[in-house]
Amino acid sequence: MDIQIIGTIVNVLPKVTGSSQRGDWSKQEYVINVEGENEQYPRSICFQILEKKKS
Repeated sequence: MDIQIIGTIVNVLPKVTGSSQRGDWSKQEYVINVEGENEQYPRSICFQILEKKKS
């Protein structure tokens, strides 16, 4: 699935790591302000990138 969003990164949250029965993982979250028609009320989106490390 492809999603294209145009915006500006306004916050990079701390990287989180952990482990489970399936192996180690890490995730990074970002907050972006989305460009739109109404600049008076900007929209923010938080998205997450998850990495599963191979054992």
